[in-house]
Amino acid sequence: MDAKLASYRSTKRRQALLNSFKDRLYNMVSFQQVKVDGEKSTHVIVEADVDPHPKKQDKITPVHKPQHKPRTLSETESILSIASSSSADQHPEDLPASTTPKPPRSYLYYVTYLVYFLFWVTLYAIAIELRFGVVFLMLSALVAIYVNTRTGPKAAGEVSAYSVFNEDFKAIDGTLKAEQFEREIGIRHH
Repeated sequence: MDAKLASYRSTKRRQALLNSFKDRLYNMVSFQQVKVDGEKSTHVIVEADVDPHPKKQDKITPVHKPQHKPRTLSETESILSIASSSSADQHPEDLPASTTPKPPRSYLYYVTYLVYFLFWVTLYAIAIELRFGVVFLMLSALVAIYVNTRTGPKAAGEVSAYSVFNEDFKAIDGTLKAEQFEREIGIRHH
C-alpha cells in the first residue's frame, strides 16, 4: 500500500512540475498578460489525462518502398559529357556576377545562424518577461529589414529595377512601359 501511495505522489509531483513548466513557457512566449500578484491569470491550464498503462503501438510499415536504380557508369559519363559540352563554350569569367555559381555553404554557416537565432530567442524571452516583447519584436523587424537591404553603392554597370535610377532612364528587359501598354491596347496619339 505504501509503494502505491509513493508512486501516486511521485506521479502527481511530476504532473505538477510539468504543468508549472508549461505554464511558465506559455507565459513567456504568448502575448497574454503575465500573472501578477493579486491578479487573475489570463489563461486556463488544461491537464491531459494520462494513461498509467500506455498501450503498445503497432509498428507502421510503408505501403510501398521507393526503389532507386543506381546509375551505371556509362549513364553517369553521358550525363557529365552533356553537361560539360553545353557549358564548355562559356567561361565563368564571361558570365555576369549574378550567374556565376556560388560555392556550397559549410555547416559552420548554418550553425552560426542557428546561434544568432537562439540568441535572438533568448533576448525575446527576456523582453517578454520585462513586458517589452512587442517593442522588441518591432525593433527586430526593423533591424532585419535594414540588414537585408543593400546599403552600399551599386557596382559599376549594374542597373536598377527602377528606370529613374539608371543612366539615360533605361528600363530593364521585361519592364512594361506606358508606351508599350498604349500600343498594345490600341491608343493612338496624333
